[in-house]
Amino acid sequence: RRNSGDLSDLDAQAMTVEGPNSHEKSRTDNGPALSEVVSLYFEANAHLAPKTVADYQAVFGVLLEVVGDQPIKVVDRPMMRRFESTIQRLPPNREKRPEFKERSIAEIVEMGVPETLSTRSINKYLSRVSTLFNFAQQEGMIDMNPAKGLGIKQSRRPHEERAAFDIDDLTKLFHSPGYLKDTFRHSYMFWMPVLALFTGARLNELCQLHLDDFREVGGLVVMSINDEGAKKLKTKSSNRIIPLHPFLVHELDLPGRIKQLSQSDDVRMFPELKLRRDGYGQDVSKWFNERYRRECGVGVDGGPQKVFHSFRHNFINALKQALVNPDIVRELDGHKGRDMTMDRYGKPFTPDTLYHEAIVKLSFDGLDLSHLCRSKWAGK
Repeated sequence: RRNSGDLSDLDAQAMTVEGPNSHEKSRTDNGPALSEVVSLYFEANAHLAPKTVADYQAVFGVLLEVVGDQPIKVVDRPMMRRFESTIQRLPPNREKRPEFKERSIAEIVEMGVPETLSTRSINKYLSRVSTLFNFAQQEGMIDMNPAKGLGIKQSRRPHEERAAFDIDDLTKLFHSPGYLKDTFRHSYMFWMPVLALFTGARLNELCQLHLDDFREVGGLVVMSINDEGAKKLKTKSSNRIIPLHPFLVHELDLPGRIKQLSQSDDVRMFPELKLRRDGYGQDVSKWFNERYRRECGVGVDGGPQKVFHSFRHNFINALKQALVNPDIVRELDGHKGRDMTMDRYGKPFTPDTLYHEAIVKLSFDGLDLSHLCRSKWAGK
């Protein structure tokens, strides 16, 4: 009966619980309340980064509002189906938008908002809630995870979720007044798009670079992506060496730029970026995704997302079109290899191999970047 939504037995049980020990009896019969399970989850996962904690807290807050602060054993599959159905009708950035800030989730659902969470976001909610129930199951609080297997099938293939910039987009981005007239106020505005295009590195990987992450190996200038010190990476496989493209080394004189910064007693490549909750990349993400690309007229037509991460797509796609060995591409972009034997026993490709078999083959036909050499931010 409970699986079909009839909770009358629970209501009757609740009515028989009286006195100061009512909470303890409920806990004994049906386990701790959801809110307590959430607290225990964070205690057991104290190593999580502040941003991750905040993201999970937001999701668990929605769960508590939708199903209530029920004892853990009371939460069943129908409740989780209701949760899944509810979040499909929520708008993105609900907490930041004034028209939704003071409204409950039930009120927002009643509004029938036209723009709702993406499939990717919905599945992220469901995955994180499932993680909570997995924890509860492992700790013996429940016998089965009621959220297991929930999820919505993606309507787009992976490569369609975020699009690479086409040549017209790249021309708009690199022929803006900031590049043509050299008016960028901060060095990251000049360097970040260029580095992303020619290295495929993630935004936060670039923002946290130290000057000593650039070095010479066997006559090649390389960039080390690592998690040394306070630096954070997405995965262990993200640790890698990327030889720098000749355009970065010879045309823009990146080694000269590094030398200039070191003479000023700077430690990081972008000292103007401050460490925030999400790392060093928050200001860059806000500048590029919310302002710069829009000012350039890029990614505003309602198609697949075109954001800073799209440079990474350009890098990987350019190597793929040049028929570069997929294992070399994976090593350059920091993805885990496809072969356990090679991962365990094979050593990383040498910088010389990465350079001659991949980096020098990068080509963005039709894109003119010659004017970048004259910038005040270049090393020359």
